Amino acid sequence: MKALVLVAAAALFVAGNAHAASCEPSLFPQSLNLRSARVTAPKAALFNDPEACSRSVGLCRSKAYLVAGDAVLAAQTETGMTCVAFIGRKRSTIGWVDAAALAPMPNAPPAVDWTGHWSRSVGDAEATIERKGKSLSASLSASAEGGRSDNMRTGGADGDLIVHDDRAELTNRGDAKCRVHLRGIGAYLIVNDGASDDANSPCGGIGVTLNGVYVHTGR
Repeated sequence: MKALVLVAAAALFVAGNAHAASCEPSLFPQSLNLRSARVTAPKAALFNDPEACSRSVGLCRSKAYLVAGDAVLAAQTETGMTCVAFIGRKRSTIGWVDAAALAPMPNAPPAVDWTGHWSRSVGDAEATIERKGKSLSASLSASAEGGRSDNMRTGGADGDLIVHDDRAELTNRGDAKCRVHLRGIGAYLIVNDGASDDANSPCGGIGVTLNGVYVHTGR
């Protein structure tokens, strides 16, 4: 019965929220206000935005699922569904999950060392942060394939980081409209360039955004 209720709630999710925020992998997160959470349900189904399965309304159930004990980064919650990212060693999964299947857990202490090379867990994007004297300099890049294999779209940002505890921001040296906000949560670097869909990032071409969860890959 609970499974039927969950599927029904997912079907009504978008119908009742015409402007619901996306939980599309290439745009996660659309806000830095993430929190750490742990799955408490024995098995928690994941759902995708309707566009992922050519629907106009209603989330569609993914083949992926989470199990009790999985640690996730939780973003927005709407109509009882929470957008989460599970970052594993071999795979990363992003989608909507029943909010009742999650329990909050303390965020790790603010990131102290931003430096090194970072790679986005979903999609083709990288970040390099270096210390230059008393300041930090960051370079980020991302790419996405267009309609043809020879049509590669790119984006990026370079600038000095202004750091406030576990958050930082930079303004692109080549284009002041491109401003990137970052947050350190434990072993993750969370990046947001202001994109709310895949066509309007101020830091890249159509379909390119720096948004995402990055993992540390070396010094």
